[in-house]
Amino acid sequence: MGASTITCSSGGSGYTQRMRVALALLPVEANTLRAPLLAWMLKADDPAEVLLVCEVLRPHNEELRERLWALAEEAGTPAAVRLRALTALAAYDPENARWGKAGGTAAELLLTADPFYRGQWATALRPVRAALRGRLAEVCRGEKLAEHRQTAALVLAEYAGGDRRR
Repeated sequence: MGASTITCSSGGSGYTQRMRVALALLPVEANTLRAPLLAWMLKADDPAEVLLVCEVLRPHNEELRERLWALAEEAGTPAAVRLRALTALAAYDPENARWGKAGGTAAELLLTADPFYRGQWATALRPVRAALRGRLAEVCRGEKLAEHRQTAALVLAEYAGGDRRR
């Protein structure tokens, strides 16, 4: 199975299997497979798959950062894609000053994510927790997304645990 076979279609039966083969072939077919793997990462339902692809793409993160920031900052980008882009950026670019603005968006996307996966997303966003704290605190105070106050408090407590700078 060559790289062209793997990248031919982005859906249908066998798509996930083809992308898993692409993960293995990335070291030898990086130029061909980087874009399809990024596309898969941005639409995967399971955060474990997102994190797996994110880790495999880590050696290519410099080439991906600007595209991910563009997706994260574009208001028209679907919320699920923005969350995945921000999750990758938390791993690839946690010190970027853009987190000052993106942190609030990331916090809201985290709080409104599927509750089944919320813990995994929260863990993945931990490297940028300082950027999320302000919005999470606003939610705890009922200033925004009041229906998520309890969840915001739990995430804040988790992020504060083990953080001596609280």
